[in-house]
Parts: sequence; structure tokens; C-alpha cells
Amino acid sequence: MVKYSIELKQRIIQDYLSGKGGSTYLAKLHNVGSSSQVRHWIRNYRAEGLPTAHSKVNKNYSMELKENAVQCYLTIVSYTHLRAHETRGNLVCRLLLEKKK
Repeated sequence: MVKYSIELKQRIIQDYLSGKGGSTYLAKLHNVGSSSQVRHWIRNYRAEGLPTAHSKVNKNYSMELKENAVQCYLTIVSYTHLRAHETRGNLVCRLLLEKKK
């Protein structure tokens, strides 16, 4: 698995937001393995903001967010619905559903 610098991720996200190109174009322009990787960074940006050097540090989630994630996991919610209405809480639930498969 190739690791990309935080600066590169931020530049690609900014390019995407400013309309310089779509995920496929930007992936080719910046030599990123696939456009799906760029789309993943954009989804994460929308959920959490720009990546930083501390993005991967252990995060503290509120009890409310954890309870919502468990409730979502226990009620059968479609993966497609979660993708269409992705929020920070739904992102956690979607990731749980991905692990469940």
C-alpha cells in the first residue's frame, strides 16, 4: 500500500474543490494509484475536514456518537442509504457495516 503525504492529499482536495478537475483527472495528474483513492479523500474531507499530521491519532468520540453507531449497526440500514446521507455518525456506522460483510 502506497502512502501519500498529507500535503499531496490537501493539494488534491483543494484542486477538486476549486474545480480544477474530477477525481480521475486529479489522480492521473498527481500520480495517485486510482481515482477511488481521491474520492475516498474527498469523502473524508467532507466528514472531517482537511487531513492534518494528526489525522490518524487516536480520536475521542462522544458517547452520543458511539450510541448512534451501535443503534445504526443493530438496525439493518442499507449501505446505499448511508452513502447517500453520509454524516460523521453515518460514516462510523457504514464502516461498521463494511466490517460486518
